[in-house]
Amino acid sequence: MMMNIGCWNVRGSNLRPKQEEIKNVIRSNNLSLFAILESQLRFNKLQTMCNNVFGNWMWISNQDVSPKGTRIIIGWDPDEIVVMPLDANSQVMHCQVLFIKDNKRLFCSFVYGCNYYIDRRKLWDLMEKHFYLVNGQSWLIAGDFNVTRELVDSMAGSSKITRGMVE
Repeated sequence: MMMNIGCWNVRGSNLRPKQEEIKNVIRSNNLSLFAILESQLRFNKLQTMCNNVFGNWMWISNQDVSPKGTRIIIGWDPDEIVVMPLDANSQVMHCQVLFIKDNKRLFCSFVYGCNYYIDRRKLWDLMEKHFYLVNGQSWLIAGDFNVTRELVDSMAGSSKITRGMVE
C-alpha cells in the first residue's frame, strides 16, 4: 500500500491565508498524514486552526508538553490510517501508524528540535530510546532538527563546525 506523508515547518499557521496554503498542500499531494511544525499556536487558537485545516481528519498536538505554545501538530485521514501516539514532548512526537487496508504499521517521529544544542540533547536521548522500541521495524523520522550536519547544508550562520553539528 502506498501512502503519502507530509511534514512542513510553517510559521503563521494561525493566519487564514496560511491555513488555506496548508490545506492546498494536503489536497494537491493527496496526503493521508501531515505534520505541521513550529506552529507556535496557543491553546485558544489550536482547535479552530485544526478544524479549518484538517476538516474531518483527526489530529493531535504536543500542546500539553510544550510550554511556549504548540510546536508539533499531526493530522490524519481516519478512513485510511489509525495513529496511536506513543510519546510526546516539546521537541518530538512519536507515533505508530496502522494502515487500515493492509494491516501494516509504521513508526513515525515528527521533530521540531530546539535551537540551542544543549536543549537538543534531550531530543537525542529520546530518539535513542525510541530506537530500541522500534527494534528494526520501519521508522520514518521527519522534521526540523534546527541544526545542519555539514557546513554546505547551511546558507547562513557559522563557517565552522559547531558543537551542535558534532552532536
